[in-house]
Amino acid sequence: MLPFSFDERPELVVDPGLLEHDEMFFDAARPDRSLALSVRDHVRIAAPRAEPIAG
Repeated sequence: MLPFSFDERPELVVDPGLLEHDEMFFDAARPDRSLALSVRDHVRIAAPRAEPIAG
């Protein structure tokens, strides 16, 4: 799943636990390729709302 939405209607929500890490990884719909992204950059660019969503 991509860490960004290119449609502004849905709100992007992340678990606060993500903010405890330096990097996040995602596959961009290709199981054979992964990308790393700075969590700080993700928050700066995507401005997600942090809410508990993982148990």
